[in-house]
Amino acid sequence: MVKLLISFVFLVVLDLLGCATASEEHVVVLKDGHLTVDGEMGKQFTIDATVGDVLHIFHSDPDFSHEFYVSDEHYSMEEGNLVALGDHHDMLLDHPSTFEILCYHMDDMKITVAVTE
Repeated sequence: MVKLLISFVFLVVLDLLGCATASEEHVVVLKDGHLTVDGEMGKQFTIDATVGDVLHIFHSDPDFSHEFYVSDEHYSMEEGNLVALGDHHDMLLDHPSTFEILCYHMDDMKITVAVTE
């Protein structure tokens, strides 16, 4: 939880100071059986990203177990990376691809990530 708070404060401070880099940061939070992606809550999302962007994925759900994995062999996040409350995974989007981030336990939870040049 502390990691999530520190990362969130860091992102807010960067935004307020106008220190944003050319790359964009996308924040995904797992909480209350839902996803929050870049501030919007739901179950299924599409993230349009460019090479150099970063995904920050946080497990903040005390009531549900999530085991997220990625459908693309070049972007690694195997089952078990985001299981416990407080787990965090950063993913640098370093090549063009379209892939899905899926939950092993909840079939309706899905993030499609489209990375372009």
